[in-house]
Amino acid sequence: MKENLYEIAQGIAKIEDYIEDEKLLAEYLESANMQLKEKVDATVRVIRMFESSAEAIDTEIKRLNELKKSRLSNAERIEKWISYSMTNNGIEKIDTDLFKLSFRKSKATIIDNEKELDKKFIDVKITEKPNLTSIKKAIENGEEVSGAHLEERKNLQIK
Repeated sequence: MKENLYEIAQGIAKIEDYIEDEKLLAEYLESANMQLKEKVDATVRVIRMFESSAEAIDTEIKRLNELKKSRLSNAERIEKWISYSMTNNGIEKIDTDLFKLSFRKSKATIIDNEKELDKKFIDVKITEKPNLTSIKKAIENGEEVSGAHLEERKNLQIK
């Protein structure tokens, strides 16, 4: 029966409580550690495969975004050409079997000089967020920072 990583780790923890024979304990632990190493090795290979496929997906996303941008640019250019052609020929409306093209009037706000605008016409955008780097430095230097603390963590490093 093949055990999964969790079962191997549980077995290692339990065996220490139940076996008093040091030789038997050592043999079991060595066997369990070998199983654990093999399982971890295989599992890390899967992690690397996922990371590699994520990189390939990122590359494909970038390619597709560039293709999307190109297609949208082409569509906009063709639409401008149709608009130009209709305007130059004095055509306000075209009906085809599938589409109806016509102009509608609209108004656009054009800013000639932003600096001349009254402040009531300016939206101010302010974003606030904690500066984690300065908070960490302050706490490490012995300063008490109300509303924050440092937490010791263990991060798995795979080389």
